[in-house]
Amino acid sequence: MPSDDQPDVPVVPAGLLQSFADDDGHLAVLDVATGQLVDEERSVAEAFGPMPGTLPPVDPDLLEEARAVDGDHRGPEQAAAVVRLFAALLVRSPAAVAHIGADGLAGGEAAVAEQLGRFHLQLVELDRDLPGFVVGDVPVLHIDTGGQRFGFGDELDIADADLIAGPLTRTVAACFNAEPLEDVVFGTRKRVDAWNALFIRAARAEVAAHPDDARTLRQTHSRLDRLPPSILIG
Repeated sequence: MPSDDQPDVPVVPAGLLQSFADDDGHLAVLDVATGQLVDEERSVAEAFGPMPGTLPPVDPDLLEEARAVDGDHRGPEQAAAVVRLFAALLVRSPAAVAHIGADGLAGGEAAVAEQLGRFHLQLVELDRDLPGFVVGDVPVLHIDTGGQRFGFGDELDIADADLIAGPLTRTVAACFNAEPLEDVVFGTRKRVDAWNALFIRAARAEVAAHPDDARTLRQTHSRLDRLPPSILIG
């Protein structure tokens, strides 16, 4: 157990959540079990609560470096930053704690980073005027595209995944693929909704979005049966 004077480590770092918040630092939060908005002005500092275990917080400098990545600012150093961020987020997820066990997480971060480092970074950006990406309490999702298994909820080990994906900001997301693929720009709401649907399904309890995207988030949840992963993953 953490000591009494050790601050709680959030499930999703506030530095990442800030990229999805409004100018006042607020998020709209949806309960994935009910599909209802439970808060339209939740502070980024209170978004998803503390994580179990005793791993240290994600390095703020790493968060800043990864959040700055986009189609005009990407290269080996930026790819390495996203690798480290995704590895840190994957092992800090409560889903990972439940699947791996708290004792295996510290070594797991280095192992996940090593695996991701062998993959190829692909950026996903949004066309103007589309609703933004959401961020869930499982912020990075590992996927077995052939077996159509998604994250720890499908009892999928990270080592068996061939795609790892997650949002970096409201308008930029990243994928690590086994094969190199060109960066892509989503030009339709259907593709954005299909992406966000992946993270709604993977979430353990809640998903957050920019308050301006709150209505879209509810609509996406209500249409999950019409947003199969096959829209994005053949």
